[in-house]
Amino acid sequence: EPPGRHSSTYVRKAPYTFGWDWGPRIVHRRHLEGRPAASMG
Repeated sequence: EPPGRHSSTYVRKAPYTFGWDWGPRIVHRRHLEGRPAASMG
């Protein structure tokens, strides 16, 4: 998945998103799939 498409707010906060934020990023995305958008944050 291209980085441009996943430029979310909590992801763009850091330039090194693909570093330590890569793992948590996928986890959050999976959780959001089955949860309301309000869960974001």
